Amino acid sequence: MNRAKALKALAEKGMTQREVADMIGISPAMFSKYMLNRNVMRVDMAIRTAGILGLTVEELFGGEKDD
Repeated sequence: MNRAKALKALAEKGMTQREVADMIGISPAMFSKYMLNRNVMRVDMAIRTAGILGLTVEELFGGEKDD
């Protein structure tokens, strides 16, 4: 996960990691592991997380959005 982009999106949305974790149905500790790239996020969770943060899956994982 691109931590910088995810943190920026969290700040812009006024959300915490805990809130996103609750929304996708995982523990805050697990979400933290995803943020630190210690675990690999399942595709369905990546899609939901990207949607919540207003990012594409590509942006969430480090790519740039195609305009």
